[in-house]
Amino acid sequence: MRLWEQFDRIIVFDTETTGIDFGRDRIIEIGAAALEAGAETGGLDLFIRLPEGRRLDPFITNLTGITEERLEAEGVGDREAAGAFAKLLEGAER
Repeated sequence: MRLWEQFDRIIVFDTETTGIDFGRDRIIEIGAAALEAGAETGGLDLFIRLPEGRRLDPFITNLTGITEERLEAEGVGDREAAGAFAKLLEGAER
């Protein structure tokens, strides 16, 4: 069965993080797309700043290509990122 026959709207997303420890690590990038009938109807791609004093492990920079400088220059705060993602999800329960 095709997803479009089962759902009106699908949200797909991907994250980049500072590691895999849920209690310690953080999301540093979120990308998402809203799809309806196979066509993209919305999306976002946001970098998320690290808290003050928090450093990005060189391994993560090497793995993802994301630098502390980029997070600081282009990143948004946690609340702004959560709000943008929530707005993209609006109507997804249909």
